[in-house]
Amino acid sequence: NAKNIIAPHGAGLSWIFLSTEKTSIIEIRNVVNNNNAIEKIAKNLKLNYNFFYPSIHNKRNINKKNTSNPNLPIDEFIFSQIIENLK
Repeated sequence: NAKNIIAPHGAGLSWIFLSTEKTSIIEIRNVVNNNNAIEKIAKNLKLNYNFFYPSIHNKRNINKKNTSNPNLPIDEFIFSQIIENLK
């Protein structure tokens, strides 16, 4: 029954298939692994889908072998704009 779902990319988002049409999905994508599987699922289900990438200040520190890095620094301003657009 959620109107909005905001979550990092991962298998947990596959549960959006239980959402009702027009549910807003915002995926926080991994900078290293640009996988759009959730986007495809959401579009097929006619969900309101969008995504953004976490803030990366020093790209040299990205571990390209670790695509499941749990550290997702989020720019507060960008995130607040996303939330505002959901209203």
